[in-house]
Amino acid sequence: MRKIRKLVLVIILILNLALIEDSWSWPLGVHRSLAKKNAEKCVDLPRSNRKRCDLLVDENTLLYNSLMNGSVAPDFSQYTKKGESPRHAYNPGFNNSMAESVSNFYNVSKSSINEGLARTAIAAEIAKIKDLLSKQTCNSTQEDYARIWNQFGVLSHYPADIAAPLHVYSVNVDGKYHEGDVGSDGKWLKG
Repeated sequence: MRKIRKLVLVIILILNLALIEDSWSWPLGVHRSLAKKNAEKCVDLPRSNRKRCDLLVDENTLLYNSLMNGSVAPDFSQYTKKGESPRHAYNPGFNNSMAESVSNFYNVSKSSINEGLARTAIAAEIAKIKDLLSKQTCNSTQEDYARIWNQFGVLSHYPADIAAPLHVYSVNVDGKYHEGDVGSDGKWLKG
């Protein structure tokens, strides 16, 4: 009976650890639901000025799908696009002693280490949106508006990532994202 009780407790512990680990970062569904739930709360996203009866497809479905697809696109491109991974992180506690610890741990130069590139990514995505908006005309198509909504989805991804608990305990080392923190002994502890 004790063995069964211990086995059940071990299984419960393992399941809880799996749930806790999942909670440290946002899965794709969370990016999509955050984008859909918060769409247009802060700003009215642009829509076609054409009459509803002239539209070939349901505009709302097209635009919201574009927004949701954009909100998860960065997670896919981090595996295919060089340098994308550190764009998902920002460590506000990054400092020179942390760079020293990381440098020693990974045996790389301190100059190849930084706090993550999420703020740079956000600025770049805002610039892309401004560019798309500046190109809108009276003759812009639904696809043009879908591209804008997709870009807003991409933009939404990076602030959501840095709001995830473990994304802030990370650094960029030579274009790769590494989780961890500096221990009380001053050494880097890989996450």
